[in-house]
Amino acid sequence: MSMNHDNIYSQRLIPNASLSLDLLPAVNADYVSSISPFALTFDGYDYCGSQIECFGLAKKISDAYEKTGVFTEPLSQLRSALFFLQRNVRQWGYGIDCETLRYAHAMVEAIRDRVAAGHIE
Repeated sequence: MSMNHDNIYSQRLIPNASLSLDLLPAVNADYVSSISPFALTFDGYDYCGSQIECFGLAKKISDAYEKTGVFTEPLSQLRSALFFLQRNVRQWGYGIDCETLRYAHAMVEAIRDRVAAGHIE
């Protein structure tokens, strides 16, 4: 992905290699003003190859997190899952409940950990 291209959601794409801690949402950031726009800086559909594949990856990650309470996936997979979460919340228009917000915050923190450690795969 190129940092010079907008995605179909009119949000600037940010490749993993260009991510820095200051580009990530703050700890406990607001979903609408911070997490949702950040989620759109990565195109999970493109990374996964299709919407269905992105759903499958997001579901796998969500199920594993529900069982273990930790994320073990690499950065691109986490960003794809966050992207899919954003699309799902937006598409169904149900807003974001407390449980989903906690999950989004945890995912952003896992992304932060990988960026801080230089794990940008």
